Amino acid sequence: MLTEYKRQSFHIIFCLVIISLTILLGREWTMLILLSLFFFLLFYSKINNFLPWLKKFLIKSFERDSDKNFYFKGAIYYIIGMLIALSFTSNLNYSIVLIGILGFSDGLATVIGIHDERKIFWNSKKSVFGTLAFITSAFIVSTIFLNLYQAIVLSVFLGFLETLPILFDDNILIPLAGIILLALI
Repeated sequence: MLTEYKRQSFHIIFCLVIISLTILLGREWTMLILLSLFFFLLFYSKINNFLPWLKKFLIKSFERDSDKNFYFKGAIYYIIGMLIALSFTSNLNYSIVLIGILGFSDGLATVIGIHDERKIFWNSKKSVFGTLAFITSAFIVSTIFLNLYQAIVLSVFLGFLETLPILFDDNILIPLAGIILLALI
């Protein structure tokens, strides 16, 4: 459980860093930084003798047991999701909102959901309070950059989508679905 807290804390902090970089440096520079980090993690996950102490620390501190066949998979998908949010929206506010929801809402939902024994009946891996935390925090993040209607629709839709037992990584699903929804509303 401690590893999950560390993962989600990093999830949230990294999201805030990327949002700050996007606002300060712009979309292109942030994408360049994310692409560099993506390729570094992709290659680093396969190289065993480069900075082994760092790799050991990162694996011990942040990796889930289920990801032992592909180290840094979660981080790589997380970066891909951020790149999707930055690449496929023309409105920078949409990109920032989707990155905020991806990082803050998803991370907060996990941290709160860990302690909630009341599971959603259609997905026993998701909890009631975790889902409510996702929707509430997504709404708060969205209202900073979107109108009220968009914020409500986006937060409820993505919160519901997050609960579905889909075999597709939510770090990619959330920004993709958000982009499509924001284009429609």
